[in-house]
Amino acid sequence: MLSRLLSPAGFTLVVLLFLLPFVGVSCSTGELGSMEAEYTGFDLITNGDPTFETTSPIADMVASDQAEMPTTGVVVPAVFVLLALIAGAASALVRRPRTRLLAAGAAAALAALLLALTQLFAESNLASSITDNAEVISQSTGSNLAGVLSEDYLGDAIGSRIGLWFCLGVLVVVAAGNLVAAARSRAPAP
Repeated sequence: MLSRLLSPAGFTLVVLLFLLPFVGVSCSTGELGSMEAEYTGFDLITNGDPTFETTSPIADMVASDQAEMPTTGVVVPAVFVLLALIAGAASALVRRPRTRLLAAGAAAALAALLLALTQLFAESNLASSITDNAEVISQSTGSNLAGVLSEDYLGDAIGSRIGLWFCLGVLVVVAAGNLVAAARSRAPAP
């Protein structure tokens, strides 16, 4: 009975971890100040705005619609992650123990893979969005933002946050635990 509850609890924990930051942006330029933005897992699913702090005129430009809030654009893959998590939690309803373990392990592995891909897409889309905004800001202010447009700068400015790592860790443990338990439950050959 306990094993029947562990997988749903793991999947539920991952959904709760979507409240933590998954991807963030941390930019700083001499003449325009600094900007910090963090997107939670739920921001990825809903295409929500990040928590945002800035010490520059960028905030005023975003508020006046001269520049757009950087977007992740990963609603569809993030929803597929959520669907895989729901399927994993629903695997507790399967009667046959080995089938239940295999279903939960496969759902956790699929959710982890989809989550990693979603994160890669989010980081790539943020880089494009920041590049577009930097060009608008450069034209509006006459500032030279060539440094912000380099791949090295963007690679350092955009990164994964703790929520992603916790989710991936829990999913790996759930997948491995269920798949190992399924392998051990295999009936011995006659």
